[in-house]
Amino acid sequence: MKDLNLIPQRLIIERRRKQINKLSLSVFVGVIAVLCVAILIPTIIINRLEAEKTLVSGEIEKLKYVTDKENELIAARNDIAIKDSVTTDLKSKEDHIREMLKDIHSMMPKKIVVSSISIDSDSISFSGKAENEMVIADLISNIRASGKYSDFFIPDITPVKDGSGIAISLKIKYIGQGV
Repeated sequence: MKDLNLIPQRLIIERRRKQINKLSLSVFVGVIAVLCVAILIPTIIINRLEAEKTLVSGEIEKLKYVTDKENELIAARNDIAIKDSVTTDLKSKEDHIREMLKDIHSMMPKKIVVSSISIDSDSISFSGKAENEMVIADLISNIRASGKYSDFFIPDITPVKDGSGIAISLKIKYIGQGV
């Protein structure tokens, strides 16, 4: 049997060209669609992530006051620790000063009147009036006999003009821990 093809060759070629063109156009549209999807989906994801990032950044900024409050709390705790340390130090110094004043009081003859006292880190200075030189000598003897005070000096002994006694200034250094 002989294949009879009654369709002219030109029409067959045109029909094939149209099919090829349709197929090419379909492939082209498909490639364009795939490219659009390949570009569009990541763009949508990026935009959504950027929006979430902005939202999270806003929430972080709202919570920033927590960090600020935490820093304030840490600073307050440090201040309290420093004040506690100073208070403890002052308490120990207070006890030490009280002990030194008791010692000086026990060594002080009754005929000396103290008018002022100043306390340094390792010494006590006081000024007053003694009835006579013998009272001052008793004080010096008592200080030496205690053994607690390494150095003392009397920068000023002046007779009071009205004859009521002798003005005295005395500084005593403590051998022990210091204040």
